[in-house]
Amino acid sequence: RNRHEGAGSVGRFFELAMIEWHVTPDYIVANWTDELLELMAQNLTKRKERERAIYEGRVNGSTTNSEDERVDADKLFGILGNKLKVGDAIIGAPSTGLHANGATLVIKRGLALPPDYFLTRLPNGKTFGEEALIPTRSYVRLVEALLDAGVQIHKILPGTGGGVSKIAVDRRAFTYRIHTWVEVPTLFQFMREIGVTLMDCLTTFNWGVGYYVFVPFWEVGRTIQVGRRAGYNLVEVGRVEEGDRQVIFEPEGGIKLPPPGE
Repeated sequence: RNRHEGAGSVGRFFELAMIEWHVTPDYIVANWTDELLELMAQNLTKRKERERAIYEGRVNGSTTNSEDERVDADKLFGILGNKLKVGDAIIGAPSTGLHANGATLVIKRGLALPPDYFLTRLPNGKTFGEEALIPTRSYVRLVEALLDAGVQIHKILPGTGGGVSKIAVDRRAFTYRIHTWVEVPTLFQFMREIGVTLMDCLTTFNWGVGYYVFVPFWEVGRTIQVGRRAGYNLVEVGRVEEGDRQVIFEPEGGIKLPPPGE
């Protein structure tokens, strides 16, 4: 919040989103990211600057519906997921590891690994604790690169809280079929080896993908290219289909994951 005090309070951001872009508070909370906050703050700042300029007589015209505001609103629709539809491709950006989600389960299991506990060596030579403490990767540069390139984004989603099942956070009746996956981090593979069920892993950990970008199928190639130039090895992992609200994870035998929290 402090980073955006010049643009107004968080409450003002919610008000702006609801009035300008017709989204509900629940929808904002479910899809909240730093990137969304940044875009809303920028838009609100532009609006205030324009209102001040008109008041001071430096420019003429209405305080609403400027071309910049329409462009920003279109970007916001993409970030929030209003444009998400059947046929969209799901692009995954690999994570660096735990990303702080599932830490409770990791700590619980680490305390049950005598005699070395968090110093237990994993197959890659690192300790259990070292793998658990790998810093979370930021995806701000990825989103900025995609927006700057004009990629048509239908939704962006952080792979946090709820694991892979987080993909189905949208309350509409979509099935998300995952047909391909990235390399699963060593820490998560080890969690399976010490007895954590596959379902618990897929509904707790990011399982290797820290961020998702949903785009029209014809934007897949450009999205991956732009992402890689920005330093992210993006992979097309699935498609949005008609059907029940769920994730079908084909890389693990087609296991069906319920929406997060259900």
